Amino acid sequence: NTHRLPHFLPDGKRVLFFSGGASVKDEYGIYSLELGTKKVVRVAHENSEGLCALPGYLLFVREGNLMAQPIDVDSLRLEGEAAPIAERVRFNPNRWTGSYAVSSGSLLLYQGGGILAKAQMTWFKSDGTKIAPVGEPAEIFALSMSPDEKKAAVSVAGVAQLLEIWVYGVGPGG
Repeated sequence: NTHRLPHFLPDGKRVLFFSGGASVKDEYGIYSLELGTKKVVRVAHENSEGLCALPGYLLFVREGNLMAQPIDVDSLRLEGEAAPIAERVRFNPNRWTGSYAVSSGSLLLYQGGGILAKAQMTWFKSDGTKIAPVGEPAEIFALSMSPDEKKAAVSVAGVAQLLEIWVYGVGPGG
């Protein structure tokens, strides 16, 4: 069993995390921990980490697709159905994590494709129009957005496949 991939909720008082493992298929999912009371509640029965995107969406990977499901951020009750927002998002089933990140302003980064394929981050408009590539193609393992939405830290395969952290400016001309 594992408890991993913590992500603070916007209130700073609760954390989303993944809990699961091969022996607990009925109990795996995205959970919330309230730091003050240590109360733990299952938010969603998904086999992926979860991130909160404002104004109120739970993001997770299901069957290779990045999904968004409306959520009441205060009560953490899911509302409506989950809908795919990106297809073929890179996912590591051994860690229950996808290659995606969301900023506090809801700027979304994700990596498509399969295992260890070279990929290039790209800036898109909200309507899906491609604006410009960011950096050089690389074997990207993980993405993280800075709180000010101006930089992205990227974990890439470097020399002898050792991981390196690259930091990029984000946005047109980044």
